[in-house]
Amino acid sequence: MIPFLSALSGEEAAGTPIDPAFPILKKLRLSRRARAQGPGGGSGASPSASAAPLPQEPLGARQPDGAGPSAQAVSHQSQQKVIHILQKHGSSFCDELGIDMQQGGKNALWQWFCAAVLFSARIKSQAGAQACKALISAGLESPEDMSLISKQECRQLLRDSGYDRYDDKTAGFLVDDAHLLLTHDKGDFGKLRDAAGRDPAQERLLLKKFKGIGDGGVDIFFREAQLVWDEIYPFADKKALKAARLVGFREHPKVLAELCQNDIPTFVRLVAALVRMELSKSYNDVQSQAQLRPPHSTPQS
Repeated sequence: MIPFLSALSGEEAAGTPIDPAFPILKKLRLSRRARAQGPGGGSGASPSASAAPLPQEPLGARQPDGAGPSAQAVSHQSQQKVIHILQKHGSSFCDELGIDMQQGGKNALWQWFCAAVLFSARIKSQAGAQACKALISAGLESPEDMSLISKQECRQLLRDSGYDRYDDKTAGFLVDDAHLLLTHDKGDFGKLRDAAGRDPAQERLLLKKFKGIGDGGVDIFFREAQLVWDEIYPFADKKALKAARLVGFREHPKVLAELCQNDIPTFVRLVAALVRMELSKSYNDVQSQAQLRPPHSTPQS
């Protein structure tokens, strides 16, 4: 694996062979330095485009209108199922990728969008995760960064990470999508959200205008974007709902939210855990450990 992280931490020592990715890293350094200096050219005149914004108010305590039954109404068995599933499978995909969705601002949404494009292609989930980590490690943290590299450079990064698609189109999609987001929404999916009137159906339509993302990709994006786009909550895609049914929960996002006491971060972790269970078909382990009903039994909430 090309040592992108060490290359980003400092300039190359004199006489050291230049890493094949160095042209990309040099472009990013120069671009970030220019953005940090601002129009006046003064050093440190403004924060860089990739700097994280001030922390937002935590969303976990939000109680949506029309919330379901109280925690007392949720059966003890269901609570034990949720606890076990979260312990076994319960980190979010953003946590796995190192994306801070709640405090990472517009760059976090861009990084998760790239992950959704990578995950939605016909390739193993782990290969998509490794490719997304490689892009972030290479410094491609924002649409501004992605717009500075060529499709061939992006393609080489993905190949080096093990993401080698037969049709070789995904890298081109990501570069084109970066330019599209910069042109129409100033590099900020928040502006797309506002243009959609914070209506999930309209957000879906606008997201599908980008290359490499259809309904399946939007579903992936929505799963964890709901941490900061609260109009989406509670959202669970087909994979999560199928897994919910097979472990004995009712197949409805609001029911799953109630199992999490309407805590959004916990709900997002549960949805991610259910997706992982469906991808790995690991139901037997959960059933034996949590003493669940078999998949063919009548689902209980």
